[in-house]
Amino acid sequence: MLTYKQLYGSYLKCRKNKRNTINQLAFEIDAEQNLLRLEEELNARTYRPSRSICFVVDRPKLREIFDRSATRESIMSYLGHFKHANAYRLTQNLVPTNGGLLNDLPVLS
Repeated sequence: MLTYKQLYGSYLKCRKNKRNTINQLAFEIDAEQNLLRLEEELNARTYRPSRSICFVVDRPKLREIFDRSATRESIMSYLGHFKHANAYRLTQNLVPTNGGLLNDLPVLS
C-alpha cells in the first residue's frame, strides 16, 4: 500500500527537472488534491495511465521512446511502478509493441 508521503517524495523528485513544463505547472496548481487522488487510485487498484506520446529515434540506435510528460506517469516512474503501467497499456493495445512499430516503420532518407 502506497502512502501520501511516498507519492509526495516521488513528486518532488520528478518535478526537479520539469518545473516549468506545461504539464508540471498544471499538476502543481492543485498538487495536493492530485496526489491524494493518485494515492486513492493506486491503493484501490483503479489507476489507469494517461495517454503518452510514442516516437522512434535512430541515434545511437533504433528504439522507441515513450514520452511520460504527464506528471502522474513521471511520479509512477520515480516510484518504480511505471513498468506495471506500461504492461497495462500493452495488454489493452493502447500502444504498439516494439515489433509492431519498428517493423512497420518507413525508412526515411
